[in-house]
Amino acid sequence: MSSSSSSSKKAADGTSSRSSKKKENLKMVIQEKMKEGLEDDLVDNLGYLLFAEDIVEVIFRVFGFRRRTIDNTLTTDERKLFYKLEDYGLLTSERETMRVPSGKIWNIDYWILNTQKIEQVATQTHNKEKKDSTPMGVYEDIPDKVWKQESKKGEKTPSSQ
Repeated sequence: MSSSSSSSKKAADGTSSRSSKKKENLKMVIQEKMKEGLEDDLVDNLGYLLFAEDIVEVIFRVFGFRRRTIDNTLTTDERKLFYKLEDYGLLTSERETMRVPSGKIWNIDYWILNTQKIEQVATQTHNKEKKDSTPMGVYEDIPDKVWKQESKKGEKTPSSQ
């Protein structure tokens, strides 16, 4: 194997690895949003349930390795999905207005991946899953107020006297 083909294979593996990581992060974020009610919205608005893997595949098919894609390439169902993902902060939209040589105004609409939000939610979800996997992790989310109330109740019970 020549050094140029070896280096191109390493570059391809690196790209594939980054793509895989991005897909996993996006899938984790969408699953988290589904827990918050996105799932019901997708059933109601699209007439069928999309699973996180399906949504990730649609996003990667439409966006590829770009952060921005043009709206007029989308199907009606993809556009409905993108509006819902925009409601959840995972996508944003923008409009570019330009004047064509004939003098008419031309609007071009774009969809943009909100990579900061996706990374933020993915990190939070990953940290939460990591914390929940430890034996005492489930107790860390219980507020001190609840612990104090429970200990006061415990002192007043006849069986504790």
